[in-house]
Amino acid sequence: MKKWMALAVSAILALGLVACGGGNAPSAAASTGGNAPSAAASTGGAATGSKVEAIKAAGKLVMLTNAEFPPFEYLAEGGVAAGVDVELAQKIADELGVELEVVNMDFDGLILALQSGKGDIVAAGMSIDEERKQQVDFSTPYVDTTLYIMVREGDESIASIEDLAGKKVAVQEATTSDLFISDPGNVEVGEVLKFKASAEAASALKGGMADAVVMDDLTAKNVASALGGLTILDTVEVAHEQYAMAVQKGGDDLLAVVNKVLEEAVAQDAVNALISEHMELSKG
Repeated sequence: MKKWMALAVSAILALGLVACGGGNAPSAAASTGGNAPSAAASTGGAATGSKVEAIKAAGKLVMLTNAEFPPFEYLAEGGVAAGVDVELAQKIADELGVELEVVNMDFDGLILALQSGKGDIVAAGMSIDEERKQQVDFSTPYVDTTLYIMVREGDESIASIEDLAGKKVAVQEATTSDLFISDPGNVEVGEVLKFKASAEAASALKGGMADAVVMDDLTAKNVASALGGLTILDTVEVAHEQYAMAVQKGGDDLLAVVNKVLEEAVAQDAVNALISEHMELSKG
């Protein structure tokens, strides 16, 4: 997932903190439904013909996300998906002249759901990486972010990536944080603890189950503020990444619309404005 950017987890959910000031939009250029994708996506199967025309015929743009990644996506009052990515997807739907439908599911199922036609776009604070590029087509990046290490306040045993060796490190499953920490070529941690939500990973750290968390900048700030007692090692950059939206391979006409909207949002500084707004709103 990427870069600009509970209390128990249940308390965070009550604050709207369920799911990549430091992150910035690149200078260049609704309802939710559990873990399973909606069966009512606008298209099915591999991308064939015009994706834009199929979306217009269906009258809706289906956004796949994982509402566990504030401020980019989280559950607001009434269990409605909200966040930076939801608002950007709404702009894309407006450009197409259709309604927006948001489908909330586990992060590790997003790409497969997109490939199988359960939705039209993935907008989930997803970072661009080479493996994912083989599976989907990414939009222009709209956020630069950094992965940082988070520890309990007062813990001075971890001050670098190398200090994670032999430690229990919590991550959100299938994110780039997970990919980095799970690769022994980067650091040989003692155990990788994988959670479905960023808030759950941070709660494991707070409760002593983990020694550290690796997480995207803004989400780390959001969760640390809600939980208290945690420190982000913002002088230790684990990795630099960029967020983008994803479409099915072959959906070039849809990708062109997504890029147009995102490039305009970046140029007008609308992405940074949305990040600032939802950093506050996602805290409850």
